[in-house]
Amino acid sequence: MQWWVELTEIVRNIGLFTGGAFGLYLGWKRVTVANRQAEAQTRLTELTRRGHVAELVNRSVGQLGDEKLEVRLGSIFALK
Repeated sequence: MQWWVELTEIVRNIGLFTGGAFGLYLGWKRVTVANRQAEAQTRLTELTRRGHVAELVNRSVGQLGDEKLEVRLGSIFALK
């Protein structure tokens, strides 16, 4: 009967080790996916910011030839 208890303990320990290793693997996969998503969001944010800056510059350059002094001054300040 003693060998049966030792065998069940061995099987239990193997199961715990396997479950722990599988949990670590799933955690690692989740972290790598989260990192990729964060990097993609960072790139998207940077592209959006660049597009916004380009739009402001284009609009300001277009307003430099406006007849109103206030519009021309505003576009100069926007380009500054």
